Parts: sequence; structure tokens; C-alpha cells
Amino acid sequence: REAVANQLGALARSNTPALRRAGEAAVDTVSLIGDPERVAEGIRHYRDQIGVTHLIARVRVPNATTRDVEASLELLAELRSGESL
Repeated sequence: REAVANQLGALARSNTPALRRAGEAAVDTVSLIGDPERVAEGIRHYRDQIGVTHLIARVRVPNATTRDVEASLELLAELRSGESL
């Protein structure tokens, strides 16, 4: 969460108006971060409320170890295979 917040902060300082606006967003409005149930809940929300049919999983964030990235991807795959979405 902190790494994403830092990235948004950097965007907010951009000279480009569109990037500045993107950087002003709250972390929870641009990402799904948390335990598997919270992420599944967020995916269901986007699917049901605005019709999202595809998800881009960006798991490489600053300071995330390879082990963290692999664990995140495995949890996301378990969500999908468990059909909890």
C-alpha cells in the first residue's frame, strides 16, 4: 500500500495535468490490495457495478521481493480457480 501511495505521490507532482490528476487518487480507488477475500470482493464490485470483464494484475511494485510477487500471483490464481469471483 505504501509503495503505491508513493507512486501516486510522484504522479501528483508531474508537470502533465492528466498525470497530476491520476496522482491525486486514493490508493483504494486505483488498486486492490489486501487479503484474498478483500481482493475478491473488490473484483466482484468492479465486475457487478461497472461490468469489468478483464483484470490486469500489476504485482511488481517497488521494494516487493520476488517471493512476495510469486505469492501474490499464486493467491490471485487460487481466487480464480476457487471460483470465488
